[in-house]
Amino acid sequence: MKKIPLILLCSAAAGALLTGCGAHSNTRKLQKMAEQYVSEKYGFKAKAGNVKNDSIGWLESKSNKSKAGIVEMTYKGKTFSVHAYTESSVDDCSDNYMEDEWCSRIVSVFADNIRCDDMVTNIAYGIGFAQHMVGKDIMTYDDLIRNYGPFNVYVNTYGLDPDSISAINISDIPEIGELYIYDWKDRSAIHNETLVTAQPTYERSELCSFAYFDKDKQVFEKYASEKKEMINISYIDNGSFSVSECAVPPESRNTGVSSWYDLKNEGSEYMDVYISIAGSELDGTKEYNYEYTENGKLQSPQYLMNNKDESGERHYFIHRLIPGGETVSLRITE
Repeated sequence: MKKIPLILLCSAAAGALLTGCGAHSNTRKLQKMAEQYVSEKYGFKAKAGNVKNDSIGWLESKSNKSKAGIVEMTYKGKTFSVHAYTESSVDDCSDNYMEDEWCSRIVSVFADNIRCDDMVTNIAYGIGFAQHMVGKDIMTYDDLIRNYGPFNVYVNTYGLDPDSISAINISDIPEIGELYIYDWKDRSAIHNETLVTAQPTYERSELCSFAYFDKDKQVFEKYASEKKEMINISYIDNGSFSVSECAVPPESRNTGVSSWYDLKNEGSEYMDVYISIAGSELDGTKEYNYEYTENGKLQSPQYLMNNKDESGERHYFIHRLIPGGETVSLRITE
């Protein structure tokens, strides 16, 4: 058995001990900074608890990682957070003590116009590593609006009455810059932490509708979706679009993973169509293409795009603009 010099073992143990001591010291320093910050800003003494360190890269030492983080604070039964950094001053800390009150006030300016069975809102404001963190100089709601507004607001609903949002007008609401409303088919979806915060793409198959408001315009899209084999085809439901199995499939030498389908646009304007396939429906070790017809002629296969959402699930998708009065035939191939 190969012997390791005792001095090396002692050095390694001492290094680990010093690293651990440094991390513990930083944690206590962050807690003290957070308590001092709250005392100076709000005039009361809150108790510092657990510290969640910022993620700054796996190659960083434990001691370096522990220099900044979110400190959990409690005061009279209320829990809130303070972000602190040992190499900055107390004045550079931030907190979300007024988060509930301010978010409720922002939501109140439009919530009465939304009739639905369930609703979850997400308001995008704040600085640093956590949602709704504000600096030491932000004391009042007016301070918040003046320094961080207007805000983007994301509303996720279940059982939305579309007529109820027709009267929403944010042009005279200084707090809100853009308002997004997503109505989901599944009630549990609105409580998902990784909800979309943009115009929906492959999520359309899971939505009943989407609405967007800014100071100048309003957009409302009611979606329809159809599941054909493993393929979800979603589009704006305006009565002019249909999906059916292709009666006379185009001749192709490629190996089909799905059947051919006709995407028919009987309207006069382009139809924005999203075709999505859950990663679980396909073999993740292979690459896939799709082939389609244009003006009745078979086109060269195109690569089937894919990405992962924040939960790590893979999605394959196709985005097609189908001209008015045209039919596109399409299928998935290996």
